[in-house]
Amino acid sequence: MNLEVLTGFVMSFFTVLSAAFLFAFFPLIAVLYGWYTQNRIVAVLLGAIPFPLLMIASITLQGFSFGQAEEFGLMVLYYFILAGIGGLGGYFASLGTRKHLAGALGLTVVWLIVMFLGIN
Repeated sequence: MNLEVLTGFVMSFFTVLSAAFLFAFFPLIAVLYGWYTQNRIVAVLLGAIPFPLLMIASITLQGFSFGQAEEFGLMVLYYFILAGIGGLGGYFASLGTRKHLAGALGLTVVWLIVMFLGIN
């Protein structure tokens, strides 16, 4: 195997891995907050609001063109799905049992999978 090919593979692997850790911050903050405080309302809000808010700010700063208007509905649906999964993760963690914490961590993995599937 060529050393350059192997190096490229390793670098791309670590790039994806670091992106996963970076993006996992969004649902994990809700899970950790819900688990430690058992405050359901704030845990749901922490899971549902930050990532879509960041994406809306990003789209606003980049400027929205009317050429993207066809995909706007799909984009809104995508962010609502991510917000729902994050909110459910925070809610399950706030219930305070280990079974619910395992479910919340499972939802974090689902959130990451959905998030990566949405990247073009």
